[in-house]
Formats: sequence, structure tokens, C-alpha cells
Amino acid sequence: LTRHRAFAAADAAALAAAAADLGSPAQACAASARAAAGDGARLQACSLVDGTATVTVTVRAPGWLLWLGAAKGRARAGRFVP
Repeated sequence: LTRHRAFAAADAAALAAAAADLGSPAQACAASARAAAGDGARLQACSLVDGTATVTVTVRAPGWLLWLGAAKGRARAGRFVP
């Protein structure tokens, strides 16, 4: 379940970064971090290359499963330009 949450959060964070790519990479990654936090994840890495955002997030396991550590999710998204 935690791994699935991490990948879903990474998808949302990558989409947020790609959508915010009209500004600076810092603004796009800030939007990505906000989206990740909204899904209970923490942004670990964010990069923008040629309009494509690549992000890595982590989600901590809940409650008594903390000993398992965090699950990582990675996703990539690009902005559609017709």
C-alpha cells in the first residue's frame, strides 16, 4: 500500500512540475513539492529537461510499519505542446 501511495504521489508531483514549467525550474519543483506533500510524500529529487519533469518522492510507512522504512516512487511527465 505504501509503495502504491509513493508512485501515485510521484505521478501527481511530476504532473504538477510539468504544468508549472512555464516559469523557472525552481518554481516547477516547488509546485512538485507541494503536490507531493498533499499526498503525504516528500520530494527527494526534481529535474526539468526539455519540458519533461522527472521526480522522486518518498512515503514513510504508517504506524507500526515504520521499521520498514520509506517507499520510493519515481515518475516523469511532460507538457503537451501542439
